[in-house]
Amino acid sequence: MRRASQFAALIIFTGMSLLLAGCGKGESWIGAPEYVERGRPVLRIAAGNSHTCAIMTDETVECWGDNENGQIGDETRETKSEPAEVTGITAATEISAGADHTCALLSGGSIKCWGSNTYGELGGGSAGYSYATPVSVGGISGAVAVKNGSIHACALLSNGSVKCWGNNSQGQLGNGTTTNSLTPVAVTGIATAVGISISGSSSCALLAEGTAKCWGENNAGQLGDGTTMNSSVPVDVTGVSAATAISSGVAHTCVIESGGMKCWGYNIFGQLGNGTTTNSLTPVAVSGISGAAALALGSYHTCAVLSGGSMKCWGFNSSGQLGDGTTTNRSAPTTVAGIAGATAAAAGDSHSCAITSGGMKCWGDNREGQLGTGSMPYSVAPIMAAGVSGAIAVAAGNNQSCALLSSGGVKCWGTGISGDGSFAQSATPAAVTGLSGVTAVKAGRSHFCALLESGAVKCWGGNKSNELGNGSQEASGAVGPVTGITDATDIAVGDSTSCVIVSGGNVLCWGENRSGQLGDGTTTERTGPVAVAGVTGAVELAPLGGHTCALLTGGGIKCWGRNSSGQLGDGTTTDRTAPVDVTGITDAIGISGGSMHTCAILSGGGMKCWGENGSGQLGDGTTTNRSAPVSVSGVASASEIDAAIYNTCALLSGGALKCWGNNMFGQLGTGTRSNSLLPVDVGGITGASAIGVGAYHACAVISGGSVKCWGYNYSGQLGDGRNLFQASPVSVNF
Repeated sequence: MRRASQFAALIIFTGMSLLLAGCGKGESWIGAPEYVERGRPVLRIAAGNSHTCAIMTDETVECWGDNENGQIGDETRETKSEPAEVTGITAATEISAGADHTCALLSGGSIKCWGSNTYGELGGGSAGYSYATPVSVGGISGAVAVKNGSIHACALLSNGSVKCWGNNSQGQLGNGTTTNSLTPVAVTGIATAVGISISGSSSCALLAEGTAKCWGENNAGQLGDGTTMNSSVPVDVTGVSAATAISSGVAHTCVIESGGMKCWGYNIFGQLGNGTTTNSLTPVAVSGISGAAALALGSYHTCAVLSGGSMKCWGFNSSGQLGDGTTTNRSAPTTVAGIAGATAAAAGDSHSCAITSGGMKCWGDNREGQLGTGSMPYSVAPIMAAGVSGAIAVAAGNNQSCALLSSGGVKCWGTGISGDGSFAQSATPAAVTGLSGVTAVKAGRSHFCALLESGAVKCWGGNKSNELGNGSQEASGAVGPVTGITDATDIAVGDSTSCVIVSGGNVLCWGENRSGQLGDGTTTERTGPVAVAGVTGAVELAPLGGHTCALLTGGGIKCWGRNSSGQLGDGTTTDRTAPVDVTGITDAIGISGGSMHTCAILSGGGMKCWGENGSGQLGDGTTTNRSAPVSVSGVASASEIDAAIYNTCALLSGGALKCWGNNMFGQLGTGTRSNSLLPVDVGGITGASAIGVGAYHACAVISGGSVKCWGYNYSGQLGDGRNLFQASPVSVNF
């Protein structure tokens, strides 16, 4: 990684506290969170059967979990155990998740849905199909809320009316029929609704008067009218007169009333919370609940956020979805362990999530990745959703990645060079043993090196070409010091070569030297550091595949080593065992390079590159090799660059990222696998503060210290707990 300046930022977000009456199945909220572990704060969350979604502060939507029917909305049908951004949603204000579909309310009052559309539950498109990207719900304007059932959905409009669409076999659309509808139909007799709630095959509305009406299936008393008769038009819920919020599970519904709670309907698992497992055809009080501020109902369990920020859940607990550390069902509320400062909750089929003052936490079933925490079957207690706090830099090798943390420690993931003394592969980050006070970490093909505050350098991993610099050729799964280095100020690591700047701006290198990349006038491999001839005043280094470059104090650049594609930038293709000047570069402030190309940031924020260009990695719109620098098109404010074998990425001053070149495995982060000869935006990345580019993948540090990666993932180098490549950034699961 090469950057013009080193910096790190920790951003704490705050928001106004709000209370929404009428929260539907799977989600509820009482305000904006202060900070979440994923890297950007979450405004709202929703949980479907086996997937979870969140609205971020920039009003985009991220989803994760089961994606067989496209319910993640990221153009794929691949299950995601880490968040993926929903395509084309830029102004979401509310999110709701059904069994296998999702809907978002947009700021203008329109609605978009994606996922399964078997019965028309998306409100658009063709019934019997599924959609992996959002489709517009027809005939909806002025919507203020949207809620999903298993296979139907409803919208609350600003005039107090309600429209529903999808399956209507039990009368759940409320229009007096049992005919399915692909487009929204008006619910009969509802004109003062302030909230809506949807269960499996029934629907409810909270009215301005504090009363409630329900319609649809009623086999377990879920309409709350004292009967078990279905109704295709709304009926009054008995005994509800001052409700302020409403939510539904598969066959039960609850309201908040004067800080307490009442529930009715199906109760075989104790989800009504009254100490019994007997169904109730009318509302019953939940035991021991006072100060309820929000509620979230899963399929067969119920959760409440209390005014002090704690949480209680009750009902079915087969996968630990109650969060009390057990898998025992509860017919009365039990405290969720480790939850403080909760501001929102969501409940799915067998999992639950909460936004807290310390970050987003999820618990319960995780077989489809719905907890957002990488690979694990379930969790009976809350754990942080994917993300990392405190990362300030990343380094990406061929099949592995590492993050430097603000604490001075390092975590790595991917092919087995974790630095813990073993060579075990890890699909999620593991701490490197024996490292503290680290100021920089850099990656080679199969080894890593860390610069310490003391000026020492430690390396670990492969050592076939002496790249560890410890006087031997034995690979090491444990961290060890480089011989004789005590005053290093910068470090750079190439495929099989490593270099440091020491006091006075002199440069020392070690490792492979077949092309003269050590710069000592020979082609002899070195097991320990040797001085580069004729280089003083160096301020930054970029050892690469078979060549090395140094940025000098005056803005010039010198390079040495292999030059078959012009990567030394001296106008020739002649290898050099001693440094030569790069043609025409006098104002560089940062350098980086790939296997056979090199790039520089100029003082004005522009960029120039030279060398191999067969995949467009020079960014000049061609595939022509260049032995002298050419300008990168469309980059005017670069603050950091990093280059790999066949592609290059730049961090811009505003925190956006652009990449170009080869994209076989999605390493450009555009959501596609099409090469680009010109810089293109990395999707879903804002507020980036550092980048690291590996052979076929890349990673970025996001504001707040989280990390996202994209591209090739066969060895787990994306850190998301899986081995599937990702053409769009995914969160690293720390």
